[in-house]
Amino acid sequence: MIHILNNRFNISSLLEIISLFLKKIYDALLPGGMFVNADQASGETVYFSNPFTSYWTEFILSGPFHEKEHLEILQRRSELDRNEKMSDQLKWLWDLRIF
Repeated sequence: MIHILNNRFNISSLLEIISLFLKKIYDALLPGGMFVNADQASGETVYFSNPFTSYWTEFILSGPFHEKEHLEILQRRSELDRNEKMSDQLKWLWDLRIF
């Protein structure tokens, strides 16, 4: 989704959209409620990113799909997903004063 949006908006617009989205979620939480952001994040360096990418690839390949489906999943992720750094994602949450 981020990759697709990034083709239509500049990056500052994209970050504003994400921030507004997270703020709406936070505002909708009941007192004591919890939001789990299960978005994938990129490591700050290749040293940290590569092990997670390898783990995810191995996880997909060990799933119950046929080889063709495995390859389609991996291809689709490489075309559509653009992981943001964990530090950027945490900054978005911090800027919203969520934690």
